Formats: sequence, C-alpha cells, structure tokens
Amino acid sequence: MDVLLSKLQIVELNEKDLRDIVHLLAALPVGGGSQASIDTDRFCKLLGTDWGWWRTVTGNLAKMEELLGDRPALIPGNHVYEPVAQAGRLLELAVETPKSMKWKLRANVGERVRWYELPEEVAH
Repeated sequence: MDVLLSKLQIVELNEKDLRDIVHLLAALPVGGGSQASIDTDRFCKLLGTDWGWWRTVTGNLAKMEELLGDRPALIPGNHVYEPVAQAGRLLELAVETPKSMKWKLRANVGERVRWYELPEEVAH
C-alpha cells in the first residue's frame, strides 16, 4: 500500500512510475481483506486528512485510463486484476471518503496559494 501511495503522489509521473503503479494495480485486489491487498481503510484515512495528497493521487488515478490507452504495453500480460478498473475503484473511494475539517479548510483555498507565494518567513 505504501509503495502504491508513494508512486501515486508523484506530480509528474514518468514511465517507470506508471509501470510500477500498473503492476501493483494488476497484481493486488483493492480492499480484498487478505494480507496481500490494497488496504482501502488506510488509503481513505490518509487521503481524507490531507487535501494536497488527495488532489495529486486522485488526479493520477483519473488519468490512468488515458495514460494506459497511450501505452497498453505497460499492462502485464498475465495480470490478475484490471488496472484501470482498480484505479477507478480507488478514485471512487477517495472521492467518497469522509474528509477532515483540515482537509475541507485546505480545499477551500484550493490551488490559489502555493508555498512559493507565501512570505519568505512563512515559506521556510
């Protein structure tokens, strides 16, 4: 789960990162309850408390179908799970998960304020 989240939080995915995400989504069930699965409880808890992380992860999940349409060879031939469907399910969970007050406050600001726009004493 942590490897998948670390890859999904990359703002500009390269082909290696995309391949890693696809292989994880193709091999592990989303919330299967088994030892080897994508832990949806942890996924939702993390994304429901951090708007920035939520924004980047959901953006990457939303682009999966398009990215794989352009690079179908990245999907392993012996995949157990459909990576685009898995990404879609994770995206649904991220959108539906309850959000913390901190998340909601940060979401109200949106992308209007960036760290580089803050006064120097606050940005560092």
